[in-house]
Amino acid sequence: MAIGPNELFKLAEELLESPDEVKLRASASRSFYAAFFVIKPLFDELYDGPELKAGTHEIIIDFFGLYQGDFGAEFSRKINQIGTAFAGLRILRTTADYDTVTKKFTRIQAEMALKAAQKIELCVNEAYDLRSKASE
Repeated sequence: MAIGPNELFKLAEELLESPDEVKLRASASRSFYAAFFVIKPLFDELYDGPELKAGTHEIIIDFFGLYQGDFGAEFSRKINQIGTAFAGLRILRTTADYDTVTKKFTRIQAEMALKAAQKIELCVNEAYDLRSKASE
């Protein structure tokens, strides 16, 4: 079975229902990867640099954050917005995955991660719409 963003969004929502900190952390992590799978096809269409082998998340964040390409200023701003949102979501995911001893991870943080991922999905859809309009 292939796993895509929809399955990860659903899992993140299910995990968010638990008061267990481990599940809240897992929810934030799944939210991040749902957003990643939403972003990656758009990135693949826009990016014309060397093949990525490592550091893909950081490269996507940098590329989207600095993007000034075709399809107009509004499209570029939308891509920049996606990069900024993904960078913030990455910070939440890193906290959830790696700061397990020194920091408590809260429901609010897990909810923020899911909302950020959902906003990224909306922005990616808006970017596709803007690109279509600019290509007409």
